[in-house]
Amino acid sequence: MNLQISQCRYVGAMVPPAGKSSFDETSIVVTDGNGTYLRVDAYVSDSVTGEAMTYDEWQLLVGDGQATQIGFDDVKIQTGTVLWALRWNFEDRDSALDDLRCSGALIAPVNAHAVPESAHSNVLALVIRPVAISLRDKWKERALSNAEQHATLGRWESATAACEQGFALATELDARTLGLLILSYEHQGRLQRAKGYLEVAERSKGTAFREEVQSHCDRWGRMFSPETTTTTRTPGLARSSWKTEHKCHLEDSQRALAA
Repeated sequence: MNLQISQCRYVGAMVPPAGKSSFDETSIVVTDGNGTYLRVDAYVSDSVTGEAMTYDEWQLLVGDGQATQIGFDDVKIQTGTVLWALRWNFEDRDSALDDLRCSGALIAPVNAHAVPESAHSNVLALVIRPVAISLRDKWKERALSNAEQHATLGRWESATAACEQGFALATELDARTLGLLILSYEHQGRLQRAKGYLEVAERSKGTAFREEVQSHCDRWGRMFSPETTTTTRTPGLARSSWKTEHKCHLEDSQRALAA
């Protein structure tokens, strides 16, 4: 179904109010004021297209926690508008919000929205995606840098959270990000999850991409190993079940990362 952008009013987005991911990008939901609600899938000239629903269907999605109803008063919908959710667990969120404010992509004031039955909050913002998309790459690199720092200090829980944030921000499957994410899961003993992400890599982009991810995982592993350590890897994550001894220093690993 098509609706004219000029006739639309923003009413919410297809994002859970209490999602676990530190970052979400999702389509907006608009209404024409005459009982028709539309989940926006695409922008075509001066129109929006997508799946139409009734008011009752929209309220059912909100009630089931599949969508969030949040109004931005007097905000005109612009071509390319999506909603970004930066949740309470988004590391360096203040810096990210500064980037967003300076980017020219923000078309609605950043709005702190309280999550029901929680002291935490989400920051929800309407952005022009074509203008804002480069920020996701910037924030992904920042998240990986944070993950590297956490891993260097042996804080693998924090490293995992930063890796997951980088993965959520990535606009496509990235071997470097996946490699560090898999390694962080291994260090936490979450071996099935690590193996699952490696299988996702192969299903999505083939065997060569899986091998590239594994190569990054091995390289990250050498970076964050003690000077001499023996690491047992999960069967199926590399070359069956194998052990390897790593001898490395941080300076060497940093040079390898930059190579």
